[in-house]
Amino acid sequence: LTRKGSKGNYKYVQKYVSKDILLNDEILPKSLIGDLGTDFQNEINDLHLNFGRSGTCTAFLLRKILEKLIFLSFAKNNLQEKLKDSTGDFVGLKTMINLSTSLKVNGKQFLMPRTAKEIEGTKFLGDTSAHNPLTNVKMETIIPQMPFIITAYEELSKKL
Repeated sequence: LTRKGSKGNYKYVQKYVSKDILLNDEILPKSLIGDLGTDFQNEINDLHLNFGRSGTCTAFLLRKILEKLIFLSFAKNNLQEKLKDSTGDFVGLKTMINLSTSLKVNGKQFLMPRTAKEIEGTKFLGDTSAHNPLTNVKMETIIPQMPFIITAYEELSKKL
């Protein structure tokens, strides 16, 4: 349930692995929800409806929020063109995450490299929920990812 040496994650997982998981400020901090603002109101509302009830829907929403957050943080810094490939189409989330670690605004990266590495699990679960017709994502697999996705959201929200 945890990654190497992450005792804090174990406590987080133990606290929230149950049948009655509710979205509250202990899962997504109120300050983060405030930083995300009205651009994310629909996604936050959908998360309230699905968190603890549907792992598949939750995984998809967490991935969608991540992708939207990267796009909007780049756009707010006039870097949205960096998210397009040579044909003018938007790149995939993996490339977006990589760009987030390599591009800087005011000398600071959008995402720290370690954060980008840690959110690979969230991306995988979101991709699975959207593109794998043979499996469903369980909440128990999402809960251990939450500290990492919250960290990524917080890092990216500072660029909004």
